[in-house]
Amino acid sequence: MHVMSMSQSNRRSHSNNLPVSIIFVLYQSKTMLSLSSISNACRSPRQKVGYHLSTLMERGLVLCDPDKKKYGLQPCLRDLSLIEKLSPLVEAITGAVDITQTNMPVSEIVFNVLEYYLQLHIVEA
Repeated sequence: MHVMSMSQSNRRSHSNNLPVSIIFVLYQSKTMLSLSSISNACRSPRQKVGYHLSTLMERGLVLCDPDKKKYGLQPCLRDLSLIEKLSPLVEAITGAVDITQTNMPVSEIVFNVLEYYLQLHIVEA
């Protein structure tokens, strides 16, 4: 199967983060993809993509059909209703972040805050 590579603007925004690029490619695809298809779409070497796919699978974000050697996205990452529920929270955290005492990018702080909230929620559950 041929997968179109990411658009110029999306490639630029994900270029420094290959795992995000892989997730983006899998999100765009309606079917599971081979390692070759993913690496071609990301314009990255197969070895690098394979390494990151393994990590994403360990984290439960990517699923693999071992018989077909194809990869797909965790179904909950395709659920637009979940994204719609998460967006206001991300926007609220982004607006409340204090960057006066750090050199860390706001996006990284938001990620860390969300991770902390999730860990607290899981502990309390």
